[in-house]
Amino acid sequence: RRDPELLNGLAHVVMDRQGDTQEIHHLVDEAIIQQPGNLAYRCTRAELDLNSGQIDAAGKDLQAVLSADPGNIPALLLQARWEEASGNRAAAMSVVRNLARRREDLTVFQLDQLKKLLLYLKKS
Repeated sequence: RRDPELLNGLAHVVMDRQGDTQEIHHLVDEAIIQQPGNLAYRCTRAELDLNSGQIDAAGKDLQAVLSADPGNIPALLLQARWEEASGNRAAAMSVVRNLARRREDLTVFQLDQLKKLLLYLKKS
């Protein structure tokens, strides 16, 4: 039995290197099976699904995470991306604006993601 935290971390490394989507999904799914209540693992799978165009699957994981923790910043960043990918630019902008009001709660990495999302949404 492999460590679920390591599986999730490995999934991020492979995802960052644009590796095999199926293998990444296998890693994250294995982590979720071991710890189904872990919201970070569900966010990883939602990000993978968004990156691979599986909008509905991403939405299901995001809904589960945000139902359990409505203030989950990684999930909210993904929700903005999901809204945009679903064709709801106004909702995406709303999520981004709400996150911008909480910028003191965001890490440097999350702030960078937020800025990139805002720039992308303003261009489109």
